[in-house]
Amino acid sequence: MITPGAGATAGFLAVVGWVCIAVVWAVWYAAGRRWAVPAAVGVGLVLAVSAGLAFSRVGERVVGAVPVAALVGFQAFRLPLELVLHRFYDEGVIPVQMTYSGANFDIVTGVLAVVCGLGLWRGVAGRMVVWAFNCMGLGLLGAVVRIAVLSAPTPMRVYMNDPPVQLIFHAPYTWILSVCVAGALLGHLLVFRWLWWGR
Repeated sequence: MITPGAGATAGFLAVVGWVCIAVVWAVWYAAGRRWAVPAAVGVGLVLAVSAGLAFSRVGERVVGAVPVAALVGFQAFRLPLELVLHRFYDEGVIPVQMTYSGANFDIVTGVLAVVCGLGLWRGVAGRMVVWAFNCMGLGLLGAVVRIAVLSAPTPMRVYMNDPPVQLIFHAPYTWILSVCVAGALLGHLLVFRWLWWGR
C-alpha cells in the first residue's frame, strides 16, 4: 500500500477527532458527565454498537435533548472527509471511484448537512427536509461502502483499476470504518429515531 502524505493523514485524523468529539459532546449535552465518560470509552467500538446506541436509553436522551439541526449538521464532517479522500487519490493511495471525481458522491451529504442544518436551526426547514436528507445521506453512505468493498483486493473485487482499496486495513486509517462510517450511520439512526418520535 502507498502511505498517504503527512498533510492528508493529518486531515484525516482531524476529521476522525471531530466525529469522536461531536458524539461525546452530544451525550454530555443530553445526559451530563456521568454518561459522557462511558460514551468516550465506547466511541472506538461505535461500529459494532451503532444501532444499539441509537436505540438505547442514551440514544433516547440524545434525541430528546439535542436539536435536530445539530443531529443533521453533525453529518457535515463528510465534506472535509471527502476532501481528504480526494487528496488520498491524488497521492495514489486510493482509486478514483472512491472520490467525487469517480463514483463517490458522499460529498453532497456533507454540503447538504450544512445547508439543511442551518435551515432547521433558523426554522425555515421542516420534517420533509429531514426525511429527504436522511434517506439520501444513508443511501450515499451505503453506496460508498459498496464501492469500497468492490474495490478491495478480495474475490469480490469488481473495480480492477489500481490501486485497490487497502487503506482501511492499516492504522490509523482503520478509523475510516470504525469512526467515520460508523459515526455517520449512528447519526442517521438517531435522526430516524427523532422522526419516529415526532410522528
